[in-house]
Amino acid sequence: MKKNVKEKVDVYTIVTERIIKMLEENKVPWKKPWKSHMPTNMISKKEYRGLNVFMLSLTDYSSNYWMTFKQVNQLGGKIKKGEKGYPVVYWKYNEYTKEVDGENVTRKAPLFRYYLVFNLDQTENIPEKKIPVINETVKETDSIKLAEEIVRKYKDKPTIRHDRKSAFYVLEDDVIHMPPKKDFNTIEDYYSTLFHEMIHSTGHKSRLDRMTKTYFGSEKYSKEEIVAELGASFLCNN
Repeated sequence: MKKNVKEKVDVYTIVTERIIKMLEENKVPWKKPWKSHMPTNMISKKEYRGLNVFMLSLTDYSSNYWMTFKQVNQLGGKIKKGEKGYPVVYWKYNEYTKEVDGENVTRKAPLFRYYLVFNLDQTENIPEKKIPVINETVKETDSIKLAEEIVRKYKDKPTIRHDRKSAFYVLEDDVIHMPPKKDFNTIEDYYSTLFHEMIHSTGHKSRLDRMTKTYFGSEKYSKEEIVAELGASFLCNN
């Protein structure tokens, strides 16, 4: 039983540390204008629930599909070299017999367990026809001409990468990370989010030299968010 308790503490510690890390990186997972498809097992098509939603949603993979090592093999694929699995937790009830007042009584005891799953992005060689297609409201080819011109005319702009499940600017690397365009509810949401991060990037030392490393909830963080919101509003009203 002590081993099970230790497993529980370890799993919850992992979740807590991930959430704190995201907040320190200015990622706020519950405030976003883009869609986050629920983490789903690609074989059973069942959505993960409870704590597992946090465990899997706070990763930066583009796919919402997850599989066990065995399921990946069953599809004819394999795990990419160096990739590590993520824990999915569940409760298992074990039956045991206990003597009560001279009689054997069967009882159940809950045990906390976990197994590892891998994101579709962590795999290779899975036939495309076996991968479900998600219907999107915004296409990658959608754009607003004037908004694209604003992005294009940003002189010496930071690198913009559409490679994450959340939108944020990394000061140290001078990189804007964005979800894919198709993940946004509307094309207007995409540009307003991108403009917000672009305004953050103007604080880089090579530009206005306004930003220092800030932490979620601090006064500096609040002021910087106001600057980004106002700047994005001005750009959206062009």
